[in-house]
Amino acid sequence: MPMRGALPLRRLSLALIGLAFADTACADDSTTLDAVQVRAQSPLERVADAGSRLGLSLRELPAAVEILDGETLRERGDDTPQRALARAAGVVPMGAPGNGGSSLSLRGFSGHGSVAQVYDGTRVFVASGTLSFPGDTWQLDRIEVLRGPASVLFGDSSIGGVVHYVPRALQSAPRREAMLAASSWDGYRFGLGAGQGAGERVRWRADLTGAGGNGEIDRAGYERYGFSGAVAWDLSPRLTATLKYDGGRRHDPRYFGTPLADGRLDRRLRERNYDVADSHVRYDDGLARLRFDYALGARTQLVAETYHVAIDRRWRNAESYAFDPRKSTVVRSDFIAIGHDQEQWGQRFDLLAVGELWGRAQRLNLGAEATRVRFTHSNNGPYGGRDTVPAFDFAPGGFVNLAGTRPRFSSITRQRALYLEHSIELWPRWTLVGGLRRERIEVQRKELPAGTGFGTQFDFTAWRLGTVFAFDGRTSLYAQTSKGIDPISGLVTLPLAQKDWSLTPARQIEIGLKQGFAGGRGDWSLAAYRIEKRNLLSRDEEDPNRVQQIGQRSSRGLELGLGYAFSPRWRVDANAAVLDARFDDFNEVVAGRLVSRNGRTPANTPERVFNLWLGFDPVERWSAALGLRRVGHRYNDNANTSRIDGYTVADAQLSWRPRTGSRLTLRARNLGDALYVGSGRSQALLGPGREFELEWMQRF
Repeated sequence: MPMRGALPLRRLSLALIGLAFADTACADDSTTLDAVQVRAQSPLERVADAGSRLGLSLRELPAAVEILDGETLRERGDDTPQRALARAAGVVPMGAPGNGGSSLSLRGFSGHGSVAQVYDGTRVFVASGTLSFPGDTWQLDRIEVLRGPASVLFGDSSIGGVVHYVPRALQSAPRREAMLAASSWDGYRFGLGAGQGAGERVRWRADLTGAGGNGEIDRAGYERYGFSGAVAWDLSPRLTATLKYDGGRRHDPRYFGTPLADGRLDRRLRERNYDVADSHVRYDDGLARLRFDYALGARTQLVAETYHVAIDRRWRNAESYAFDPRKSTVVRSDFIAIGHDQEQWGQRFDLLAVGELWGRAQRLNLGAEATRVRFTHSNNGPYGGRDTVPAFDFAPGGFVNLAGTRPRFSSITRQRALYLEHSIELWPRWTLVGGLRRERIEVQRKELPAGTGFGTQFDFTAWRLGTVFAFDGRTSLYAQTSKGIDPISGLVTLPLAQKDWSLTPARQIEIGLKQGFAGGRGDWSLAAYRIEKRNLLSRDEEDPNRVQQIGQRSSRGLELGLGYAFSPRWRVDANAAVLDARFDDFNEVVAGRLVSRNGRTPANTPERVFNLWLGFDPVERWSAALGLRRVGHRYNDNANTSRIDGYTVADAQLSWRPRTGSRLTLRARNLGDALYVGSGRSQALLGPGREFELEWMQRF
């Protein structure tokens, strides 16, 4: 593969080595960048807000929850959420330009309508299937992944699970760090972070990050920048006010996929980009929060948070391509220009009480939230434009806008919810954990050209009930059942044809085991589940022209996770997910005939995912690591007649710590240069090829 940008990489590599040896007079000798090999605390003792707001540890939760530690992400070079989440059990990134590059598949369900993503406790409503923040992991303390329905805490669109991005915490102790990296194809990354206390009552932190490059694909350059800032002020011994802002701007690659020939990929097209020359993909996101924490007593706390989200997204691209290998031409169509203007305001209140009930330990959280979303969608529909270009050595040409881009519809979405969670010790070592949520969503949509519109309302109840039995301080067995809700499509952009459809409920049954061993040096977990999702749109058997909410699909599977430091120098982290996803009751019309898809696997649903990360410290100040990821095959259609091959990707890295607080890392991503399809159906969005990166990290 050509290595465009190799000379800038060598030049910046020399600069990074020089920085590693530079004087660091202000370095704090107590701060090190040793490899993350042995965990001081078992992961099962950590608390994840994605699983519960009761403050329970992972061991105490009747659910499968995984925490991806921020320090580990940065050590491995997992600089984007998609790269990081690809190492979580059962998670398969399905990012594409149309969904903000952030869509995920989990437990047999895919997309933002089934796998929710939350930032610092705030769920940004998905519009037109798109979510574009965060774009970098530098400012994150951790990523939490809850597998299975999460509607009790986060509402609809979370049947497959929820991903919670948690920014870095405020600390009184001074902390400063910097990162600079250079990679193939003129790639670069940087990160700056600082935080400390200001007196006895104020703490602050700020992070700045950026990345860019030309990309492996022709004319697929990218840039992204992000900022996070927070300040906390202890107004009294009981009351703390925290003001936070997180924002980012992204110019993503203008690459909408590689056209297939008879369902197969022609390797000669690997680096070709058939988008127009003046195309663009841009996302601007900003999230501001004001939070008050008030201790009503020693064991009772009230949290009130107000937030505002502002989003501006723009696309202008030729998005559809058809390759004719006999003529060596590509037909381009769907010249699409789209704009999203979105604002979201919200308030959330939580009251947490810890105490005893009838002599039994208990925790209770009562919460309420209200949200208002204003959204305007602009486009150039009906998306005309069509031309034919040579498959090789062609002039990309310009964007054709026949209809003109203007606002087409707007919507106001209001959401109100009440929820509660409760855990109580039924018997020593035996705990019952439950949750309940009641929510109302009102949608008002206006068609701007016509001036017509409609309003509709959805009400639903979600719940979860589980139990945990602790055999000892290391091992726990759990079981749970839950009900979640997904919409037919995004509620913010709900079309007229779906205003009378109901939400699609899902039920899950799950059992699991969690255990720590080897004196805290190891832990493993096992989960088995079954999810049924009802009220899918399906064709009526008696009248194929009639669509009804009568369909059903399901998934069942096993998930296994393991982490073990089997010596001071060696550590292994591994996970595997095996599932069986299928349609139970689903019909489609093909060539005028009704065809049953019962027993078939839903399109674009991988059923085998495996991850391995092996770390080794050969000698003092040196560490090495090897990562492997295997994603099984999936089908390109609901008929399962077209198959997308599975793939295996290997990563490797070598790190050197020349002095306290410094680390220099050389890493290779996709070491074997595997050619694979990351997402896409009629067009293949190819995964990145082999890439080399040199990174310098410094703490002061």
